[in-house]
Amino acid sequence: MDQLLTILNSISVLLIPVLGAIALYFLIYLFIVLIKLVKKLNQTIESVDRSLIILEDYLEQMKAPVTTITNISRGVDQVGAFSESFVKGLIEILISNMSVLKDAIGSFFNKGDQNPNDPQ
Repeated sequence: MDQLLTILNSISVLLIPVLGAIALYFLIYLFIVLIKLVKKLNQTIESVDRSLIILEDYLEQMKAPVTTITNISRGVDQVGAFSESFVKGLIEILISNMSVLKDAIGSFFNKGDQNPNDPQ
């Protein structure tokens, strides 16, 4: 048993520095990859920031045309509402004065049916 422990001790004395060096290599590699990732992330964030600034400028330029379109749309809505109320009012007037219109149309057509030679 003592011989086994002595052999394991001698093997571990040889392997621990080698394994430590391998672990250190992978740790350094991991840090290099993380540093590259952080740099790339920083570049991406700067690119997105520039894009957002450009987009904000475009949106600022679009405010006036959008306001104009909104005003035109409101005007069209008001004209439509006025036309609707006008037509409804006209129909109500026509319905309420239907008998007068009927008499006027009837007398107009009756005049056209009369023979100019027929005395009344």
